[in-house]
Order: sequence, then C-alpha cells, then structure tokens
Amino acid sequence: MNSHSQGQGARNHVPALLTLIVALLVVGAVAQEIVRHAVQSLPALVCLLAAAANVRAVKWAAYAIYLFWIAIAVLIWLFLLDLAHVARGHYTATEIAMTIVFGVAGIYGLASGWRRSGKLGAAGAVAVFVIAFTVQTLTMMVSLKPLLAHDAEFCAAVAVPLLCDRVAR
Repeated sequence: MNSHSQGQGARNHVPALLTLIVALLVVGAVAQEIVRHAVQSLPALVCLLAAAANVRAVKWAAYAIYLFWIAIAVLIWLFLLDLAHVARGHYTATEIAMTIVFGVAGIYGLASGWRRSGKLGAAGAVAVFVIAFTVQTLTMMVSLKPLLAHDAEFCAAVAVPLLCDRVAR
C-alpha cells in the first residue's frame, strides 16, 4: 500500500469523527450542557485533526473513540428498553436520536478503516488504542464533575462572558 492510500485511509475517518462530534454538541445544546459535551468530544476532535493531517496511527485511536461511544449508545438504549440501569437519566427525543447518530457514525468509522493497514505493528496499534480509550474514559470522567454539569454553573464559576451571554438568553 502506498503512502497516498494510507493517507486516504486516515482521511476516511473524517466524516465519522465529524458526525460524532456534531452529535455530541447537539446533545450538549439540547441539554444546556454544551461545555460538558465539548469536553467529551475533545478526544474525537484530536482524532479528527490527526485524520485530516493523514496521521497513520489515527485509525487505532479513532477505533477506541468509536467503540467508547458505541458502548455509551448501547448503555443508553439498554436503559431506555429497561434492560439495564447503567446510563440512567431522562433523555429527550433529540438526545435519543443523537445516540443513533453517534452509534451509526462509530460503526461507519470502524468499517471505513477496517481493510486498511498501517505500518504501526500490533504492539503500536494496541498501545495507541489503549491510550486513546483511556484518554476518552478520563475525559468523560472529568466532564461529569459538578462544575461542568450545566452551562450556567460553569459560567458562574469561571465567568466566561460569551458563553454566559448565550446561557442567559
């Protein structure tokens, strides 16, 4: 495989990552938790930038991000179907629709890069995957801190003028 096709392989992740990020930000806007969801989307944003720059290792980092968000979507749906109570909460129709969007984006992302191989090697691929999955998990944990719970609370604590003006309207 030449370097051009490997670069194209990295770029194949752009639509899935972009869709995932937009879906998370839509959920944030609907729930008035844009700061929380922006934080949650940071690992996907880093992957998106790496994919746009043709970084070969992005495949394995993106796979970790896709699997994380597919798992979140599955947990939410298990709750909605009253089969498990891990992802408890109240979900609006828009939030439920976005679980489908980011789940499909994740599946598309997994499928779009599956046949392409890089020269990273098995150990490198596993290391990138584990690091990315860990970063996404830690980012989720940070985003669940009370300071990031609602945009208004964040604005009051941090006094971000532009965001506070948006929240006040």
